[in-house]
Amino acid sequence: RVLALAAVIGRGFSHDLLLRAAATQGAQELIDALEEALGAHIIEETTDAHYQFAHNLIRMTLYDELRPARRRQLHRSVGAALEASRRADMDTLLPELARHFLAAGDIDRAIDYTTRAGQRAEALLAFEDAVDFFQTALDAMEQRADSDEVSRCRLLFLLGEALRKANMFLRALGTLGDAVELADALGEAELCARAALAYEQVAWRSAMLAAPKPRYLLERA
Repeated sequence: RVLALAAVIGRGFSHDLLLRAAATQGAQELIDALEEALGAHIIEETTDAHYQFAHNLIRMTLYDELRPARRRQLHRSVGAALEASRRADMDTLLPELARHFLAAGDIDRAIDYTTRAGQRAEALLAFEDAVDFFQTALDAMEQRADSDEVSRCRLLFLLGEALRKANMFLRALGTLGDAVELADALGEAELCARAALAYEQVAWRSAMLAAPKPRYLLERA
């Protein structure tokens, strides 16, 4: 049970996070399990109270053996434990929080953390990572029972901007064009204008014959 939970956390894991996520197991039981795993060379101690699986194949096997419902439950427990840690560098945990809540099926929190992870990646000039995060957030939004079109429009704009900065011009034009159309339909004037301006910038930088023409979208905005 301890190793299955550790496998959900990842190749490397800390004693504190494992204890916080293992709500039904006591500290001594956890220590005993870790000692047994160390003795069997299943895991190894990397630094004080930090461990990793001796081989990633062991972790993958443990993870794959979990039933889907149990896997979702463990991902939710790990995500909640990360939230409760209240570390000073919580921003660095955003990708992990996004991954765990997405795997847990907690769509609202997954969208929130994935979007924030994308914004952080963009601020760090990791534009291709930002593209992946924003696209994941958009895909997750498709799983929601209720449709929040304004939030979807904002994500389209964020994705389009990240695509522009990553020099993925063709995808950027299509995404920003969709953002302009949706913002116009929703009456989101400022968002429509910002997306139209970004669309024009992509068309200018790429020297592509964009359709529709940037002037048409700017005039609408």
